[in-house]
Amino acid sequence: MSVNWGDIPAYLALCLSIASLGITFGFNGRQRKFFENQELLNKQMMRQIDDQAKEKRQADLGARIVKQGNGNRLKVFNSGKAPARHVRMEILDGSEMLIATEVSEKFPVDQIDPGSGIELIAITMLSGPRKVKVRFLWEDDHSAQQEKIATAHA
Repeated sequence: MSVNWGDIPAYLALCLSIASLGITFGFNGRQRKFFENQELLNKQMMRQIDDQAKEKRQADLGARIVKQGNGNRLKVFNSGKAPARHVRMEILDGSEMLIATEVSEKFPVDQIDPGSGIELIAITMLSGPRKVKVRFLWEDDHSAQQEKIATAHA
């Protein structure tokens, strides 16, 4: 079998075409992965934007007992970014630590703004309970029925 010198450029062109076809398929695969990753990133960014918008419309109520002067206080506070409206407080455990008339005078509250709160006198005794567990019910710009259970330790 003899080699025809005229066929060598045709074989080289065929090899070059096959190589470029392989390179093109590899490039298309990487490009597809890039677009899939871009789509995932866009979805994640949209979720973060939605979460931030939701966070701006939510109040977050909490409670803690702080020592103030000679006594203790139960501080009810709003650490969220939106005001809490029509705030109600139910004492679930440790009601002996709070004065019932003071609680009934201060709650329900029309509104607790972000960064502000309400103080109640907390009575701590050596033999009494050392924590109070409360449930907060309120409305905010996110929902008309928000609820949170908080436990404050003395």
